[in-house]
Parts: sequence; structure tokens; C-alpha cells
Amino acid sequence: MFINSQKIINLLEQLAPKRYAEDWDNVGFLIGSDQLEIQKVMVTLDVTEAVVDEAIEKNVDLIVSHHPMIFKGLKSITDRSYKGRLIRKLIKADIHVYAAHTNLDITAGGLNDYLAGLLELEQVDVLDVSGSDAYYKLVTMVPTDSVPVVEEALFKAGAGRLGNYEQCDFKVTGQGSFKPLTGANPAIGNVGVREFVEEVRLEMIVLGEVLDQCTRALLKSHPYETPAYDIFKMENLEKAYGLGRVGRFTQGLSGEAFIERLKSVLGSNYMRVAGILPEKIYKVGLCTGAGSEFIHTAKRKGCDVFITGDVKYHEAQLAEELDMCVIDAGHYETEGIYVDYLRDYLTEKCTSKNYEVRIIKSEFLENPFKVY
Repeated sequence: MFINSQKIINLLEQLAPKRYAEDWDNVGFLIGSDQLEIQKVMVTLDVTEAVVDEAIEKNVDLIVSHHPMIFKGLKSITDRSYKGRLIRKLIKADIHVYAAHTNLDITAGGLNDYLAGLLELEQVDVLDVSGSDAYYKLVTMVPTDSVPVVEEALFKAGAGRLGNYEQCDFKVTGQGSFKPLTGANPAIGNVGVREFVEEVRLEMIVLGEVLDQCTRALLKSHPYETPAYDIFKMENLEKAYGLGRVGRFTQGLSGEAFIERLKSVLGSNYMRVAGILPEKIYKVGLCTGAGSEFIHTAKRKGCDVFITGDVKYHEAQLAEELDMCVIDAGHYETEGIYVDYLRDYLTEKCTSKNYEVRIIKSEFLENPFKVY
């Protein structure tokens, strides 16, 4: 199935909804047409001249980047500026650009969660909460024989997920009744005759961001012409979201073992450490990219160490003043690890939908800093 850019964008925004982005950020579709038929997508960290030239050479239709190439207002687009030159090249080649930045940092399963998972942290929670999503309870009545089909459709759409658990539901059996009227096309029974059916009351928790798609999945998979269902807002349950993560090692790691694990995960040969590296590390805070503004937050939440990038001199002094260990693992290092995952995510989603599109990773993922 040939697709347009919007279908890829829909897949990206299922993973990282734009509404999660910070107010100062510039995410989403930056260059091009969302209706262009595409056959090749390239995933990258930055849109540099090398990446643009690569995209042109490889006949890429859409570039998906983490860092937005258009961030602040542009007063001109000419060959006289680096940015203008890139934009002109992209437009001439009819290559489109989409950016997922802080929304990808914040979202569940995004950059921060990915790094926490690679480090094998447990009991992972949000470091700096910026908002929350409501949970709902979706309830429907399904004929007994059709429960597995409806249940699977709802699970696939994102229902039944809570914390570190998925495929959660509640079922109780009972008897339902209905009388089809003239004009009805009942899946069970006959027009004008009251029908009694053994049914299952199926209940699932649904996060607000996937409620619409779960409702559509219910209506599509349910055998009844007019399924009955209820939606209840959960007043006692919310899902916090925000930048950074906090997690734990149940058994603890020595400082040296933790540094070696971090180096291995990030593919790095060195770490800059401010403050004293603890002999034993249990609680870890992290913020991929640049997150030194959260040093105080990590200290307040009892973290033994805080991992981020772009730590400045006076922020390193602050870590010492707070008796806090801050590890500058690098902006590039803490974000570049996600490009492979994003490529694989899009490949899997496109394959499952029979989209005829190829997802590749840029060969020009380069750290602007060189170490001699």
C-alpha cells in the first residue's frame, strides 16, 4: 500500500503526541506536504548538510529528526545562510522534514524511558512533572463467543495498560436482551423478536490519549450492529508526564560498576563527573540531552546520581555545593542511542499496516565535539 507523509506522521504522533512538547519547542511537520506519496523515510538526530545531501542521493522522501532544523523565526531563506541553503536544497529535492523533540523526550517509551530501560532501572517515574493525562474505564457487553476478538482489538489499540502492566481487564458474565426493530440488521436474532444472549461485561482502563482509537477498535470488532458501551472518567487515577526519569537499582551498584554500565550503554569512552561518585548507587535521575536545570530536582528526589548532558562549569559547582553527583554523559551520546529504536519502531508499524515504505537510518550521525 503506497502512503502519504501524513500516515507516517500519524505513527510518530501515536508514539509522541505533539501536545507533550514544551511551549518553547518547535515540533511537527516543518517542511513539505503531508499529502505527498512517499516510499523512503530517513531517521536522524539532526538535519545537517551531510544528512540533506545523503537524503538527496538516496532518494529519501521524508526526513524524521529529533532536533528541529527550524527553531527560531527565520527572516530570510537564501543561500547566504547555512539554514537557508539547507531549506532550499530540501524544497528543490521535494524532501519533507518532521521533528519530534521534547514530545519524544517526555512521552512514555520515548528517549528518557529508553535510557532508563538500557540502564535496567526499576520503579521508573517522571523526574519533573509538567502535566497529567486522565484515565477512563471503557465498559462494553460482548456475546461470549466474541470476547477474544473484541478483547484483542482493544489491547492492540492501547487499552488495558496501567503502570508496568498491560492486557489488564475485568470480565463478568450475565444475560443481555434486545428486540430488533424494523430496519435493523441484527447479528443475532430476528426483527420483532426479543432476544436473550449470554454476554460478558468487559471492562478496561484506557488512557485519555488513546480513548478515541480504542472506541473505534471496539466498534469495528464488536459483532453487534449497535454495540452498547460506557465511558467513565477515573477521578482517582492520572498518569503524570514530564521531562526526565527517576529509577532504582534494587541491589545497588558500585560507583565504578555504574560508570562502566553507562559507558557501555552509550558507547562512550569517558564520562565527566561533578561531585563525588558514591560508593554505592541505588537511585538514579536522568534527563537526556540537556537537563542541568533539574539538578535541584534530582537532589530533592533523593537521587544518588543525576545523568544528563551539556553541564556548564557553574552547574558543576552547584553539584558540589549540593553534595550531588552529576554525570555529564553528553548531549549527543544520551540522544543518539534512540535513532535505531525509532527506525525499528517505524519499520514495525509500517510492516503491520502493509505500508510500502522503507525506513532507513542516516549514516551521518555525528557528534559535533571531537576528543583528541
